[in-house]
Amino acid sequence: MDRMDRVAVVTDIHGNAVALAAALERIESLGIEQTYCGGDLVGYGPRPDEVCREIEERRIPRSTATTTTRSAATSRIAAART
Repeated sequence: MDRMDRVAVVTDIHGNAVALAAALERIESLGIEQTYCGGDLVGYGPRPDEVCREIEERRIPRSTATTTTRSAATSRIAAART
């Protein structure tokens, strides 16, 4: 029987860079090599730019579903690239 690859999904981060960092650290400690982002990067927390930058720098694939929050995240990610 082939071993199934394990993946991680982070979602509903809502600008909480501290929680995102903790989640990514735990994912790495578990040896999970592929992480996906289900969206809702910004919205309530104090550091949405930092969250968007981290997701972008790590090249974590993001959901393409469109909501108001996801639209805001897309704008912030595009701005972080410049």
